[in-house]
Amino acid sequence: MESRKYSPKEFMKARRPERFSDSVIVEGSALDRSMLEYHLDKITNRGQETDFEHFALRLAQLIICPNLLPQTGPTGGGDSKVDSETYPVSDGLSLIWHVGYAREAATERWGFAFSAKKDWRPKVRSDIAKIAGTKRGYSKDFFSSNQFIPDRTRAEVEDLLRNEHQLDVRILDRTWILNSIFEGRHESLAIDELKLTTALRKEVRKGPRDNEREQDLAEVEKQIETAIQQSSSGYQLVEDCLEAALLARGLERPRTQVDGLFLRAERVAIKNGNDHQCLKSVYERAWTTYWWYEDIESFVELYTEVEKYAKDSRNAYDLELLTNLWFILYSATKLHDVSKTNTLLEERTLTLTTEWERLSKEEDRLSTALQARSQLLLMRLTAEMPTVTNHTLEELREVVLQSRGLVGFPLEPLVEILMESGDVIGNLPAYTQIFETIVEITAKRKGDVVAAQLLVKRGAQLLDGEQPYEAIRTLGRALRRLYKHESRHDIVHALYLCGNAYEEIGLLWAARGTLLSAASIAINDFWSYSDITPEQAACFNRLKWLELRLGRIPQILNWHEVERIISGVLAERYHQVDHYLENGFLFDTIFGMLLMKSDIRQLKHLSSFPDVLEKAGLSSAAIALLFSLGHVDKLPGNLLGMEVNKEEIYDFFVKWRDQPAAHNLPEYPVLYDDSSVTLNSNLLGCRITIISEVSSPCIELAESILAALESLLSTALDDRLIAREPSFSIQISKSDTSEESYNYTFKDIDGRPHVDIVCSGFNPHGMSLEMQTGIKNKLFKLLVRVLAKVYYHGEPEQLVTKLFRDELAIERSIDFTSSFGNIGNVLGHSPKTQLSSWSNTDARDYPLARDEVWDNSDRKSRYESVKSADRSMSKFGKGEPPPEVLNLQSAKHSQMETMSLIRESLWNRA
Repeated sequence: MESRKYSPKEFMKARRPERFSDSVIVEGSALDRSMLEYHLDKITNRGQETDFEHFALRLAQLIICPNLLPQTGPTGGGDSKVDSETYPVSDGLSLIWHVGYAREAATERWGFAFSAKKDWRPKVRSDIAKIAGTKRGYSKDFFSSNQFIPDRTRAEVEDLLRNEHQLDVRILDRTWILNSIFEGRHESLAIDELKLTTALRKEVRKGPRDNEREQDLAEVEKQIETAIQQSSSGYQLVEDCLEAALLARGLERPRTQVDGLFLRAERVAIKNGNDHQCLKSVYERAWTTYWWYEDIESFVELYTEVEKYAKDSRNAYDLELLTNLWFILYSATKLHDVSKTNTLLEERTLTLTTEWERLSKEEDRLSTALQARSQLLLMRLTAEMPTVTNHTLEELREVVLQSRGLVGFPLEPLVEILMESGDVIGNLPAYTQIFETIVEITAKRKGDVVAAQLLVKRGAQLLDGEQPYEAIRTLGRALRRLYKHESRHDIVHALYLCGNAYEEIGLLWAARGTLLSAASIAINDFWSYSDITPEQAACFNRLKWLELRLGRIPQILNWHEVERIISGVLAERYHQVDHYLENGFLFDTIFGMLLMKSDIRQLKHLSSFPDVLEKAGLSSAAIALLFSLGHVDKLPGNLLGMEVNKEEIYDFFVKWRDQPAAHNLPEYPVLYDDSSVTLNSNLLGCRITIISEVSSPCIELAESILAALESLLSTALDDRLIAREPSFSIQISKSDTSEESYNYTFKDIDGRPHVDIVCSGFNPHGMSLEMQTGIKNKLFKLLVRVLAKVYYHGEPEQLVTKLFRDELAIERSIDFTSSFGNIGNVLGHSPKTQLSSWSNTDARDYPLARDEVWDNSDRKSRYESVKSADRSMSKFGKGEPPPEVLNLQSAKHSQMETMSLIRESLWNRA
């Protein structure tokens, strides 16, 4: 498969979308070129000669020069021998124009003639002769025609007329008109002036950023005009001109307009600005030329201009801007087949390094000298990619350490580059050291939020690099720092990533709890500001997939319903939501696979659910359930075709059932239609089972315990933590007489540890902050007891220090995985968490029409295979215990000693 060509614009747009236009075309089409060409050709047939002259004049004002008088020929009320001409303007006014040849047109007299005659040769000779005969001193004459004129013919006629009348004659034909209209996006001009009633316009929905940019651009242009009128041409005028160019770039206006605005900024900077403003104007044009227009050749030329301004400068920022362009130049030799000879890379690298070495020796300016050293190291780092040496990173770490106390040192750009490099060199030991140094220094300089944002970015890199355990450690350290209103979007992002990491290593309860916390924080934007956001939809989408893997039918329907509502609103607001909702059909199909696993008892309870699923937009799941219930005659006729037999239908559903996704589904769905439910987790070799009453708050407590345990011990496998017990069980029941939120009692059942928990009848979805704190503190104590009783580590002090102090594991496990309060915040205080909550009295009933499940023989075969495998494994349990178990019997620390050590190492959570 052919590799896709690298696009600088697409790359930049993906990383910095806020710098580009956010307007979208929702319907309609642009004026068709062939339609306009045909219309221009038939101008005289329609009697639109006057319309064409008005159109040609307006187009000339947009493309050639703005200072054109209205028509002065016969149709304009007189006969001055020209259809239009330029008028003189002040130097200050022409300085700020950015159209065509405005600076020349401001001081010269140009004549214009417009004609729609088919026989254009005699017309152009006549018009130019008249203009020359006025003896008014015209230096240029433009003749605009609606006819197609071959380039060779046009050039011959221009040369002939120049020699005859000593005038610079330019002939603009139909091709020039078409190119100007479509390259400059002036279709609306043609539609309005030529009265193209049959043409279609583009319907553009302006994005919020573009609306703001357009207002800012109009305001800046007004400031520029006022400054010229008041002869206030100084520093601020240059800044305003540059700002106008950047705003037009962000709006993705035509290149001719954006380039014109940048050239205006350069002219104004040369006349009224300082050296740095001159450099910055050219720098921004070079930056735009590469990232917005992908014009490598023009970029190389502009690099030379920037280099001239930056050379010999004592301003480190000037050289830093040049260095930014050098990074592009260096990558261009690798990505765009631009030869080092054409770009003079070696020569320019030598020039830049020489300049930085000059500044690095300025001992009286410590910040500048250190910045110069950092830039030299970054250039070396770039040249070494991807085989970077630890030595270079160690030197960069020294630079970061030395920046402490140097207020003038620009640490942020250096940090950004080093963070971006983590995708390539993040596995080097020296990179881990420099990253930790960056976090420490950033926290002191910028505060916890900025440092936490670095941790989130690093966590994302680790997750992309298939290092989920390290991602959990890194992201967990960021959560407490981000738990602030102003950084709520960052913490939602961090929790979302952390949930994905848990899921990747199979800890589904921890993933669910973390995503639930993310969803609860994200939905606060709706409760506070009535905002519907893509982040909310993304969280709900991941939660329904997690519940699908857990097999819980009511919870699947809960999250599917709320996600559909949010996504529908986003779609109406023209948000692009497909990037996380593209698997809607896949979800529906896999949900059907889960329902096909139902047993006979479950199917009886699901007899009215095909219509419920259909109404929820889950057509495939409804079909799977209909088949499982035995109502083959109710299947859609176009599913397999009209002429199929029972065997073909059975084979179709067998293939559906056996798709690879089946490995990620539980053995049976969970309906929450009985008095109790069982929740399970396998954690570091211990089978954890919770049997809970199907009522609140028992279910929420069971979910929170499993999520907290999985989160707490998610990274402990790397720390050689092992289970001293093969199984551990919890029983949760409710008592209306209990005064506390819940109490627990440890005991042994059949020689295995067990916990009995009794809950009071409190509402888990509407709790005070004090009550939530009390429940979390009690959960913390429970986790400590479980950790000490069920698991073993040879050096518990080391484990406790790493988990609880370095990784902040207790915070990520208790504070950010709980069901208490979070479910109610999203789904309300009466969430539909039982199957009966989804019963619909209007739904048709499809009574179970089978005596046994549809694939009963296959299930029996699988059951016998599993039993046989269990018998073959049982022999390993008859001999001596493995050495690890014997070691547990003589462990250095008893359970009580371990618990005591944990308590001493933790802060008081009350």
